Amino acid sequence: MPSPMNPTAMNLRDDATIPAARTSGPASAILARTDWAAVATVFVAGLVSALQVGKTAIALPALSADLGLDLRAGGWVMAVFGVLGLVASVPAGALVARLGDKTLQVVGLLAMSLGSLLGSFAHSLTTLLATRVLEGAGFLLFAVAGASVLQR
Repeated sequence: MPSPMNPTAMNLRDDATIPAARTSGPASAILARTDWAAVATVFVAGLVSALQVGKTAIALPALSADLGLDLRAGGWVMAVFGVLGLVASVPAGALVARLGDKTLQVVGLLAMSLGSLLGSFAHSLTTLLATRVLEGAGFLLFAVAGASVLQR
């Protein structure tokens, strides 16, 4: 049972103040300050970012015909985002904590855009994979930073 003398204890029977923001008033006042413009921006950018992941499955038949990709190569083109997520999520989170979520969210969107643009000019599997790595790194930065932005 929390003591009334403990300033960090939550009293759920009275005004349910949040311990870290006890001087700011009730939790409802804190929750009312949601930045809906930021939420909408992250949401729309997230939808556009998701297209970067899903476009490969749609484009794979054309890529296979143009670049002469076999199933193994096509699988790597599709798997780049997953592999990057596996090996770079934790370092990306540390980078977001160090450099700031808004900055890296913009950097991620720019990296995705640049990777997509350069990938449209790819004439070899190596170039295509390099541009997909750039897109995937941008997506990862955006996804990690976006979650951080929404937590505020």
